[in-house]
This record gives sequence, structure tokens and C-alpha cells, in this order.
Amino acid sequence: FSSSGKYLASCADDRTVRLWSTRDFTAREHRCLRANVGLDHAELVRLSPDSRAFIVWLANGETVRVYKMTKKDDGSFTFTAAAGDFPKKHKAPVINIGIAETGKFIMTASSDTTILIWSPKGEVLASINTNQMNNAYATVSPCGRFVASCGFTPDVKVWEVCFGKNGEFREVTRAFELKGHAAGVHGFAFSNDSRR
Repeated sequence: FSSSGKYLASCADDRTVRLWSTRDFTAREHRCLRANVGLDHAELVRLSPDSRAFIVWLANGETVRVYKMTKKDDGSFTFTAAAGDFPKKHKAPVINIGIAETGKFIMTASSDTTILIWSPKGEVLASINTNQMNNAYATVSPCGRFVASCGFTPDVKVWEVCFGKNGEFREVTRAFELKGHAAGVHGFAFSNDSRR
């Protein structure tokens, strides 16, 4: 779902991504905008904060591709792939992707111990080693300030992605760890206001 709750994006082995309006959910017919994933298919999809773009994780290419909304000659809208996919940087299967609500960064997390923080244009800003033997889950907080992960260790680790006053990336710093479990953690969730 988009952060506004107005749209739902879905991806499938049929090499398409579809954007559905939640306003139409009560109607008999469900229309959607369709984007074709050329020569590949998407395994994960995330909408941008303004829902005018989305990112996908490509199954065969093992990388991120950005799609932006464009206006066609007839006045309707479509999604078109941006020129060039992100460089292939992960060495293990990717388990999740995310876009910060601020739109300043994209997160990809793999099943080893790696989380990458990317600029929206595909430059690696930071690499995080979670030191958990493996990652079970990772995500971006709804406020777009934190990245968190869990895995083999009995805690949830949280980092802050810091930007300067002019919007330039500064660093990723360890924020805190949530301890208390006696075994590896499989999943977690932020509240919508990122306070819990």
C-alpha cells in the first residue's frame, strides 16, 4: 500500500506491476495502471511517498529498477522505467526493499548480513553490516528516519540515516538495540507514527 493508503501496488511472474486505486475496491470492476517489466519480473515492489514512482526488485537481474509516472499523448498516465538499473551489489538473495517517506533514500536488505542505503539515483550511500549471521527481515520506518533489522540474534537493531540541513547524506549511525527475546527474531513492525 502507498503511505497515503490510496493505492496498492502488486507484482507477478507475468512481468507486470499493477497500481490499483483503493477507492475502487468496493466497485464491481477493478481498474489499474499497468507497467511492463521488460526481460524480467519483479519479486518486490514499493511505492514512492507521492505514488508517482515505484521501485521493484528484479528476480533475474537481482537489482533495483525505478519506474516513474509519465503522461501519454492522450492525457492518460503510464509508468516508464528509468534509464539504467541500479548496479548489482548484493551477494545474497534480497529479502526486502523500501523507500524512505522523505524520498531521500532507498533500502535493500539481503539474507546475509548486508543492508545497503542508496540514493534515489542508484548510488550506494552506505553499507550496513548487521552482524546477525543472517537477516530475517529489515525495513524503513514510516517516518523515513530509521532502518531496522532482525535475524539470528535475539534482538532488533535500529540505525538512523542522517542527512544535513541542505538534504545531503551524512552518515548511518547505530541508534539502539531492542533486547529481550531468547532466540532469533523473525519479524517486527513499526507503528504508523514510528513511535513504537
